[in-house]
Amino acid sequence: MHTNSDHTPDRLWRASPRPVSGASDDAASSPSRARGDQRRGAITTDAAGVILLVDDDWFSQKLYTSSLSRAGHTVECVDNPDDALSRLHRGRFDVALIDVSVHNGRGIELLDTIRARLAAGALPRAPEIIMQSPVDDSGARARCINGGARRFFIKPVARTLLLKEIQASIRDVRGERT
Repeated sequence: MHTNSDHTPDRLWRASPRPVSGASDDAASSPSRARGDQRRGAITTDAAGVILLVDDDWFSQKLYTSSLSRAGHTVECVDNPDDALSRLHRGRFDVALIDVSVHNGRGIELLDTIRARLAAGALPRAPEIIMQSPVDDSGARARCINGGARRFFIKPVARTLLLKEIQASIRDVRGERT
């Protein structure tokens, strides 16, 4: 099991500086610019993915959405497990990034429900599931990993670490091996 220990302030979800002289805001945040973007702090991706973010903290939603979108991914946010299940029934997500503490601590319950519905054939597609928690709880970590989560991170997650894990998850869920 991995604990993300790279918590130095300059390595967290810091917004990249805006480009200078003449570049529009749209061009700076466009997913098409994600590959080959040389601005400091920009992360490039090999393949864009569709990510379901399940987090009821508005600030976290904005932070993750901004960074993941800049990396070329499409992000849909929900703030409760019921909406997450509804979206997952569409079957179009590569990764589900779920906060353990979402909606009064129902994140692990959501993981269990997703796995049960997948086993019963009630969900059309199995996304890779990455769990995160604001608290380092070894019991929650074990329950998530044993329940089928790909990874468990402690918030705040180092941006590069999360993006690398999401990229590996996308390759795995699509059957693309490197």
